[in-house]
Amino acid sequence: MISTRDRQKAVELITESVQAGARAVKACKCLGIAFSSYLKWRRNPQSEDQRPKREFGPNPRALSEKERQAVYERYCQPDVCDLSVRQAFHALLDKGEYLASEATVYRVLRQHKANTRRDGVRPTVKRHKPTSYEATGPNQVWSWDITYLRDAEHATRFYYAFAVVDIYSRYLVHYDVFDAETSQNAVRFLSEAMNKHFIQPRCLVLHSDNGATMKAAETLGLLAVRGVEFSHSRPRVSNDNPYSESLFKTGICQDTSKKLVRSLFTPEEPQQGLCPYASLPQDIF
Repeated sequence: MISTRDRQKAVELITESVQAGARAVKACKCLGIAFSSYLKWRRNPQSEDQRPKREFGPNPRALSEKERQAVYERYCQPDVCDLSVRQAFHALLDKGEYLASEATVYRVLRQHKANTRRDGVRPTVKRHKPTSYEATGPNQVWSWDITYLRDAEHATRFYYAFAVVDIYSRYLVHYDVFDAETSQNAVRFLSEAMNKHFIQPRCLVLHSDNGATMKAAETLGLLAVRGVEFSHSRPRVSNDNPYSESLFKTGICQDTSKKLVRSLFTPEEPQQGLCPYASLPQDIF
């Protein structure tokens, strides 16, 4: 809004320009105002902008309070209360009932705070960012994950590499390879890793993604018994577990690692407790 003082100043500047030989329309354009506004301000230099004081009357086409209450009560009846607003609106149309437009029904229900989920579908769960942990030394925060390893001779056959990395030193704490991704193998793998490094209760945070093996009851039970705090990343967010992901990316994409994997995984390998990485150096990943 332009104040009365600014209006008077603009009228003075434009009048002075016109007296000097300029066109009023061009002068108004230089100030960024319309020529009609200049004429109105010149006629009433002391007038104020009335737009902030304007009061709008009720819309003659708006529903009355009685009609809005009828819409609210009808859409809360048992035959449509479990349907979404859109479904209820069209169901009533099929019955020949039309009380208001769909947008008006939404507004009425919103006014009565009845626009929440009306159907029987489970409501959306809000996901929060996981608690962040800071490692100031080794064996404080571990990150573990599981990746696929393709068989050298059978394209449809895979093995599963389990790996734990310490996020402080980036040291590959423990690794193993199994022929199945099960909670029993996860319990065995994590127990070996903790025993190997003498993990004490309430001294370690174990971070992973939301895989079924990571959130299995057997896995969580082991962590509870050992006093290890578990942390999980958000669903479908890969960068919440970057250390394990980058570890597998480095190992799978290196040419030397590819050759080793191709030569190691053959059908002649035993199927229980595969551990062909035991003889490999720690930097294979």
